[in-house]
Amino acid sequence: MIEVLNNSMMLGQFSVEPVFGWLAVIPLALVMLASLWLTLSSTGLSLRARWLLVLLRFLAMLLLLIGWLRPALVTQRENQSAGAIAVLIDRSQSMGLASDVSDRSRWEVEREVWQAIVAATDLKIGQMLLVPYFYDGQLVAAPADELPQLDKTFSKPPTGRVTDLGNALAKIGQLQLDPPLRGVILLGDGTQTLIPAPIDPSIAARQMAQLDQPVLLVGIGPRGEKSQVKDVAIEGVPELFTAFVKKELKIPLVVNAQGVQGVPIEIELTLRASGKPDQIVGSREVVATKPSQKMPLEFTIVLPDEGEYLLEANARVAAREESMANNQTLSFVTVREGGVRILYLAGQPLPEQKFLRRSLEESQDFATQFQMWPERERSRWPMDLAVDLDQFDVLIIDDLAAEALSDSTAREILASVRRGAGILFMGGYRSFDAGGYGRSPLAPLFPVELSKKAHVWDAPIDPELQILGDVLLRPTRPHPITTLAPEPDNTRIWEKLKPLQGMNRLGELTRSPGVQVLLEGPEHDPALVTGEFGKGRVLAFAGDSTWRWCLAGQTKAHQQFWRQAVLWLVRRDSLHEGFRLQLERRRLQLDETPNLVIDWFGGSEGKPMPDEIKLELSRDGQWLQNFSSTSIDDGERQATLTGLSTPGLYRAALSATASDGQTYQAEIAFIVRDESRELMQPAADWQMMNNIVAANQAAGGQLILPEEIGVALDWLRERQKATQVTTLEKRRLGDRAWDAWLVLVLFCVLMSCEWGLRKSWQLP
Repeated sequence: MIEVLNNSMMLGQFSVEPVFGWLAVIPLALVMLASLWLTLSSTGLSLRARWLLVLLRFLAMLLLLIGWLRPALVTQRENQSAGAIAVLIDRSQSMGLASDVSDRSRWEVEREVWQAIVAATDLKIGQMLLVPYFYDGQLVAAPADELPQLDKTFSKPPTGRVTDLGNALAKIGQLQLDPPLRGVILLGDGTQTLIPAPIDPSIAARQMAQLDQPVLLVGIGPRGEKSQVKDVAIEGVPELFTAFVKKELKIPLVVNAQGVQGVPIEIELTLRASGKPDQIVGSREVVATKPSQKMPLEFTIVLPDEGEYLLEANARVAAREESMANNQTLSFVTVREGGVRILYLAGQPLPEQKFLRRSLEESQDFATQFQMWPERERSRWPMDLAVDLDQFDVLIIDDLAAEALSDSTAREILASVRRGAGILFMGGYRSFDAGGYGRSPLAPLFPVELSKKAHVWDAPIDPELQILGDVLLRPTRPHPITTLAPEPDNTRIWEKLKPLQGMNRLGELTRSPGVQVLLEGPEHDPALVTGEFGKGRVLAFAGDSTWRWCLAGQTKAHQQFWRQAVLWLVRRDSLHEGFRLQLERRRLQLDETPNLVIDWFGGSEGKPMPDEIKLELSRDGQWLQNFSSTSIDDGERQATLTGLSTPGLYRAALSATASDGQTYQAEIAFIVRDESRELMQPAADWQMMNNIVAANQAAGGQLILPEEIGVALDWLRERQKATQVTTLEKRRLGDRAWDAWLVLVLFCVLMSCEWGLRKSWQLP
């Protein structure tokens, strides 16, 4: 059948496209017939010569006809898009743990899954290759010389110390470029042990979904209540506690019990100190009622002596556990003599809180606990304090409306101050009369008279309650709080301090013991008033913008003022000078190189840091090395600790001598343990796996079991078939230079041969 369409003809798999269309066939045929007739009518030739000329002319005419028709060969092709499916295999230490009810390890299950993939695909699905990678904290391609079975790698135990799922999913697209990545088969137990994760695995999976790259996650490991893994872990214990002598210290922890329901678990806290016998400070027995259960506990201990302690929390259970590495945790406890513990309650996040807390906490004499009760949570007001006020020496209430505090909380505060605690009321739009404290049970604490006005939300600023504009403070009398330097320097310092940005109007002074005005504004408005209540002291400060002093380069005055105010509240007169050593973490892994921060506190006299400083590092009481430090800022130095290649209890010790001969010492202890986070949690993280798959759902992400790998491969085959595209390819005479030239050359050769014969035979 011949089909004519747009001046083209298709015959079977061949087509022709005549030059100038089919209408040109008539003049072309006439020319060709005339040419042939002239050849046939030639005289004086033998029959053989005549037919030779006719043959040459006929061949030339045939070539001309072929060139005019432009024949083409049309072929049909079925093409699939090329690409790669990356098979990511977890090689972290957790893969050496039990997979589930069977005796096989997770590593063995991964090997079986890989062998099943090789057997079913020979590492190719259509035009798509399957490329193996191994991941733990890093992602690397599998050794090419071990393909396809990877027997050498699987014959060795997994050694990765951490797992970073997010990095593996994010980096695979950068590594697999040729052929380009089309999807991922992810083998593992879903545990993300690199914390905090630089890249969230769910975000990486969602980004892959946007590129239409599915994640087929093969989950390996114990699954929920069906798991037979037995494990008890101690979690949630802070690395460092700070306490004061004879003050109660709360120790929170969580017992994570897996597969040991109904079996008693004994929890024991042991306190250790150099040169002292070990002391059991708490014990408790708990029983899990579910196959998987987390049980929060809290112990209360009292430390009678100043010093550094090591607190060990242990869990013991009469069951064979998968891993014992997570049954114990160590924490450090620093006990100070005479330190000031401060509870800071605030109603709004304001700059004053940040700078005030910083000025206090940069001294080793103060420890602050901060609580924010924001106005957006007014539906929960009034609220009760979730802490024991007996554990604090000073309470600060900053821009917090009276209605936020329940009556029971107000009575607790009154009782605490009556027993000897200090209290500081800060200024603000929700303080004093503006905060409704005249109607509060706390009204008797204030050294100024308060009105009975109710607090009104969203009301405009009342000029009767607030002083607007800049307020320059002026001391009214000598006092330990306001003495920043000997006179006359003290007066000059106060005159140069940055003015406050407004303040509250305080009422008339009450006729109570100890009531005095220490600071006032330009119009003699009281700004700082002292008072007493029972055995406690009270300060009412009308401002909330002393942070402006710090921004104006007057940080030293800011620190001195607020430290002296708090010390006055607890009836102390001076700050101690000395060094403090700090580490970001006190539980370290092998070969870490932490930074040691060295802070110097000049005390009440502001003494400079000594120049002669000696630093030593020891392990389990044995000297290891001296090390040096570099200056970072005034009163701060930094050193990098190296050589932490052996597990043990390490101590960094400092000794220094000042120019006046005074010696100072400080030390900090930390633990280096040869433990892998991979072994601390034997259970697989199925929640993480579900999160990854859910984030990748748009691309077809799935969570499957190892025995379902065949179904997943079939799904990939169908997905690859869907990429198949049928294409028509046409090869037409003359589209390429070589065949056009070939026709022309042959035509010229034939015509030249005919012309040569005619000349030799003396024909026109």
